[in-house]
Amino acid sequence: MRFNALALALAIPVLINGCSSPDERIPYVFIDSIWDESNRQINEMVEPADSTVFFVTRYDPDRDPFEDSDAAVQVARAENKRIILVVGGNWCLPCIEVATFWAETQSIRERLIRNFVVVKVNYGPFNNNERFLSQYPEIVGFPRIFVLDQDGKTLLSPEEPMGYILFDEELFPTYLDEWAEDTG
Repeated sequence: MRFNALALALAIPVLINGCSSPDERIPYVFIDSIWDESNRQINEMVEPADSTVFFVTRYDPDRDPFEDSDAAVQVARAENKRIILVVGGNWCLPCIEVATFWAETQSIRERLIRNFVVVKVNYGPFNNNERFLSQYPEIVGFPRIFVLDQDGKTLLSPEEPMGYILFDEELFPTYLDEWAEDTG
């Protein structure tokens, strides 16, 4: 796995409980040239090595989650899969790292590809997709996971942030197996 030592050191406090809302974090200071360069670097980092795991590969404030969700439902029905919504943002280090971990960990990647359509939904300072996310239980930390059936109805929404479980090579696959139980 490509963990940067500094990134890991910064991530340790939030790995247990996930990220807080960006509204609760240190205020953002944007300078166009710095923001453009940072955004370019983040986009390079956000794209998992194996993007076949993700139907929507980036936390993108310009994407329409209603359209993404409708498209995911069509794929889930056609391929007899369930849907996993992953709510987060490029501001959230665990959100970025979990995507990379899932894509690079064979046991997790195979289960996701076989049983799920995985959709990233942006929550951030430029677009928190409030209208779309209002149909789901409250978001208490990031990344936030929702498991949906083939019709897009919520089957599971862990009440607490899953934190370290999302990074556990042995434990997380058991969750995926349970969540995929009726898909075939």
